[in-house]
Amino acid sequence: IQGYLQGHPSVQSYRDGQAGEGGFGVTVVHLR
Repeated sequence: IQGYLQGHPSVQSYRDGQAGEGGFGVTVVHLR
């Protein structure tokens, strides 16, 4: 997933989810 997001033109940034967001296995994406 993160490899796909890395080159995507609409993705500003991404990070792993924190405890209140679902924890391990969750990726939070910030779009442009």
